[in-house]
Amino acid sequence: MIKESHQQQDLTYLSSFICKIMKRRLGKGPEQCNIVVKNNLVIVKIHNFITPAEEVLCHKQELSLALKFRSVLVKAIIEEVKADITKVTRVEITKSLFDWDYEKNVGIMMFVGNESLHTSPFANTMLEDSFIDKIKIISDRIHKRPSSVKWVLSDPVVQVIECNDVLIKTESLLFENGYEDLLLERGQEIRKNYNDYCDEFESILGQSIRQLFVTWDYESNKNYLIFFVK
Repeated sequence: MIKESHQQQDLTYLSSFICKIMKRRLGKGPEQCNIVVKNNLVIVKIHNFITPAEEVLCHKQELSLALKFRSVLVKAIIEEVKADITKVTRVEITKSLFDWDYEKNVGIMMFVGNESLHTSPFANTMLEDSFIDKIKIISDRIHKRPSSVKWVLSDPVVQVIECNDVLIKTESLLFENGYEDLLLERGQEIRKNYNDYCDEFESILGQSIRQLFVTWDYESNKNYLIFFVK
């Protein structure tokens, strides 16, 4: 992991590098990239990065095509930046996940290291238990109750929750048969449903939620809820 004394300099380099890769591929880069490195996770938050093709597709209500385009684009960018992210952060990446919110024109790329994510230590175990219970209850309402939930990253600007055993049978079959593209739009719907409960999450956290993202690891039957807070 990068040393604290060099962290800001290293993250500034990575942010600039990722923006340049995006600009080189599309002729324009994002307005801003913010990076958090902690607990074997690297999270890149990307602001205002939408292509003309995606704008047209979204305007014509062709969200599924826009998401497929975005998926191909982001996966190509991920392949270009992974080696540099590992070199700078010392996180040996095994999973690369992403989510994009077209309505707010903001998204994330999340890189998971090869070491198991451990539960972040909390002084306030009552808050931790209450928040995890709330995640389980709301997940059960909108999609599926996970078999286990871990709070794997706590930072002043972002909280990350890992949920296991989250796929319903249809989703597992779609993934197993190579139809991951069909799951993209479903993932957007589930994120929007989670956002409908932000008030309940905020009442427990005692923080305002700027954005809520959901990344999916279909191969491992898990997802991550990423709360950017203030």
